[in-house]
Amino acid sequence: MARTAWTLENRTQLPARIATILVPVDFSAASRAAMDHAVELARAHEAAIDVVHVWDVPSYSGAALVFEANEGGRTSASPTFAQYMHDRATSELEAFLASWGEAGLDIRGRVLDGEPARVLVALIRDEHFDLCVIGERDKGAREIILGSVADAVLREADCPVVTVRAVPEPRAPEESAEGPRAR
Repeated sequence: MARTAWTLENRTQLPARIATILVPVDFSAASRAAMDHAVELARAHEAAIDVVHVWDVPSYSGAALVFEANEGGRTSASPTFAQYMHDRATSELEAFLASWGEAGLDIRGRVLDGEPARVLVALIRDEHFDLCVIGERDKGAREIILGSVADAVLREADCPVVTVRAVPEPRAPEESAEGPRAR
């Protein structure tokens, strides 16, 4: 399939109608910025937003998480650690979506399991989204070496992908023992 990057020169090739927008989230500031952007686009195009959190079952887990999942050693309501983590991600997604509850838009949320980039690319292909809006964080050493989820989705998705960075918080002027720093 031919892939076209979005540029100012080829903007006429963008979809004329955007009906469905996928917003993958990891609950970071970048995800919030992506969701804000998707809400603006959804309002302009009267589109539905599908918010998805994909979590990968870890090959190992820290003792603190296992302890928490078992409620301090007692049997929890969740039959497995994986189910506990899925339930926890679902609760986080519900809290995340509560910020946009009054937006008056068709916003749906769901949690999926698996390797995030692969799951998201397959979801875009199988459910034919018109647009994907994904948050992009500053890359650390791990992302530089292995690549980020946003980069993988950008390279492989069958629909246009918009990446959104979080706007950094304004920094307060530095203060010393004598008071605010002179300029």
